[in-house]
Amino acid sequence: MAALLLVITLLMTFVDVTAFNVMGYANVQYTILYYQYRDLSFQSFPFIGYLLQTDWISLPILHSFTNGFFSGFFPNLLEFYATQSILKMAIDLTLPLASVANITDTHDVGFVIMSSFGHGCHLLKLSEYLQIIITAATSLSCRYSPTVQCTRSWDSKEGFLVIIDNMMNLELLFEASNQTCSTDLVPYWDFDAPHNSTISYQSRDTSAAAIFASDLVELSQYVTARETKDYFLTSAKSIVDPLASPTYLILGNKDYVLRAIIANGTQSPYSEKPYDIATVLGNYYLTQTVLRLFKL
Repeated sequence: MAALLLVITLLMTFVDVTAFNVMGYANVQYTILYYQYRDLSFQSFPFIGYLLQTDWISLPILHSFTNGFFSGFFPNLLEFYATQSILKMAIDLTLPLASVANITDTHDVGFVIMSSFGHGCHLLKLSEYLQIIITAATSLSCRYSPTVQCTRSWDSKEGFLVIIDNMMNLELLFEASNQTCSTDLVPYWDFDAPHNSTISYQSRDTSAAAIFASDLVELSQYVTARETKDYFLTSAKSIVDPLASPTYLILGNKDYVLRAIIANGTQSPYSEKPYDIATVLGNYYLTQTVLRLFKL
């Protein structure tokens, strides 16, 4: 046991020493680089460098997929040192990349935004950074083809070019989705209908949610495997919880006067049929679900 503890201690010491050596050297080198590029008004960022030359080869701020890695380096330092000076450098080097979020002619927007604004957003929780991420994801999504079922890498003259780098750029889409999509399991109209981008407001359908929750409880009674049964019941409860919350329950809104149970039912998201309404079937299936759960 004593020998094991000694080995663990030595390993931890090695890791700590390595971390301080690497991060300390990185702090010195990149602080110098920060001031060099600040003197150039952050119009370009380093791309590659030859070891026997003092200056990096730099590329314009909007024309390299590596630019996000330079600004994203400073949040790494910030996590380790947590100083005001490094915080300022991190922000100063991230903000010039904001206009990259509007670029739609390459998939590389994912590299640039996630290594800079994405990293910074996780660390600093700045709403301005999140908005940049959302804008960039919208730009990248323009390159998606439902036919190919991929995002297009570059606008080649022939064919639909897709390279493996696309997989890394998808992180941007996942991040924007995770940050903006509701997790309350109340589906948009009509449950799993294709997204209609011509409609600015996507209505939810609490009646569909209530029906599905009721069916899940019923399905749980037909299966014998405990894992499957628990999955159905847990899913049903996860749907009922938001339906019974002030978000959708009419009881939670002092402006509602209709004698109903839940709001935000939908017949159709189009103007000829109403949405964000109470439906008699939604009321029925919510109470049926609650009753079924109560009887278990």
